[in-house]
Amino acid sequence: MSDTIFVVGSKYENRKGLFIIKEISGDRMLIEWDTGEKRYTSVKLQTTIIKNMEMEWNILSTNNNKKKSLHVPASYGTEFSGLKAEDFKTNVGGTHWRSREQLGGAVAKAIVSEKALMNSWATYREPRIQWADKRNYKADKAWEQAKFWASIDASELTFGFYIERQPKLEDVRDHWNNWISWIKDKDEWLLKVAIEKGLEFFSPNGSPNVFKGRLIPLKQGWSSCLDKSKKKISAHAFFSNLPETEWIGVILGKRLEKDTVISRAASVANDIADVFNKIMPMYEACISKTR
Repeated sequence: MSDTIFVVGSKYENRKGLFIIKEISGDRMLIEWDTGEKRYTSVKLQTTIIKNMEMEWNILSTNNNKKKSLHVPASYGTEFSGLKAEDFKTNVGGTHWRSREQLGGAVAKAIVSEKALMNSWATYREPRIQWADKRNYKADKAWEQAKFWASIDASELTFGFYIERQPKLEDVRDHWNNWISWIKDKDEWLLKVAIEKGLEFFSPNGSPNVFKGRLIPLKQGWSSCLDKSKKKISAHAFFSNLPETEWIGVILGKRLEKDTVISRAASVANDIADVFNKIMPMYEACISKTR
C-alpha cells in the first residue's frame, strides 16, 4: 500500500487489530476499536504503521522457502500476561485480551506451520478471536473459511479448529469439501489426537445448527452424546450424512474453566497453540486448494 487514503466510517487494520475511523480533521483523526476504546492519532502515524506492517509480512512471506516455520512480527503478544477475571463475560467492553499485542498475537507467535502464515483477528463486538493464514483469509467472508478459534463467556474459555458449511448448495464450500475429503482417511489419526489432547467435536453455542450435541472420541470410534444409536462411528460418516441444505458449524476443541485459565497466566497462550499445532495438518488440508 504505497498511499493510504483514510475515509470516515471505514475500517482499517493496525497492530492492535481492526478499527473504524470516527472523524478526521487535517492530520488528526479519532479511531475506535470494537472494544469501545477510542484514541486520537495522526493520519501520518497510522499510514506509517500500516506500511511497516505490510513490509514485515512481505518479508515473512518471502522467507517462506527458507524456513520450516513461519512467524509473526516480533511485537505480537508482548503485552499478554494472562487472562483476568474481568475478561470472562459475554461482551467486549473494556477488554483488550483479543488484540495482537495480547492473546491473539501471543498464540499466533507460538503456532508452527510449514504452509500457513498465521495471523489473528478479533471478531467484531464478540469475545472471540480467529486465527488463519494471512494469505488465504478473508475477514469479510470468514464463514466460508476454516480457522482456529477461541471464545470466552462468564465461566470458561473454549478453543479449537472451527469450520462451517453454508445451507445453500450454490454457496462457497471449498474449505468444507476439502475437510470432508481429508477426514475420510484420517479418522484413526483424529481419534488419537482428540484422546491425547482432550478434544471433542461440538457446535458453537446459540447457533441454529443441524449438528447437535457432541461427538466424544473413544478408542473404537466417535460416540454421539445425543443419539445412542450412533456409537463407534467415523467423523466422516457422521458429518457427511447430515442434511445437505442446512447450516453446520463444527468445532474440534476443548473447554477450560475460568479458574484454570487464570491460574495458567501467560502460559495459556502456549496451551492453545499446542492444540492448534497438533491439528494443524487438518487446517492446512482445508486451505491447500483455495489459494
